[in-house]
Amino acid sequence: GRPVNAIARVLQKTGIDPHTLQIEIPEKGVMHDAHKILPKMHELRELGIQISMDNFDGQLPVSSISQFPINNVKLDRTFVQRIDNSESAGVLKEMTTIAQTSGLHVVAVGVETEAQLEQLRSQYCGEAQGLLLGDPVPAGEITLKLLKASYVVKAKPRKRKAVSKLPEERLAKVNIP
Repeated sequence: GRPVNAIARVLQKTGIDPHTLQIEIPEKGVMHDAHKILPKMHELRELGIQISMDNFDGQLPVSSISQFPINNVKLDRTFVQRIDNSESAGVLKEMTTIAQTSGLHVVAVGVETEAQLEQLRSQYCGEAQGLLLGDPVPAGEITLKLLKASYVVKAKPRKRKAVSKLPEERLAKVNIP
């Protein structure tokens, strides 16, 4: 399709490793246009691009998630806010179980309290994002923050601790409405 070809041209022109590109497709978009979106998702995966199902709130049956060529499922913030509800906790447990057996990562979006984070940890949710973990950062500042955080101490120094810079990785994110 045209969007996939355009993305492939941008990757080729910029030299960005497609494995560092993650495209987020909303659950509702997948639900309503699966017959149109599914072939494009397969093409994107063939390019090596990571795909996340975004804003997942359980409207799509959890058991059908494994039918889509995705790497990640991003739980909707409203789902995370209702995590203390037994029905939401049950869906979370089912989601993480399916994710583990399907090789998917589950990302909880909108984590604002320690209690939410602890409940997510107890359900083996692999990643989280939200105000509890850090404030949003303007695009112009993120590169500088990442570069400052990219220094490590070598594991086996000889006479003195040597510090080396890790190679810079390019990370791009595209949201498709």
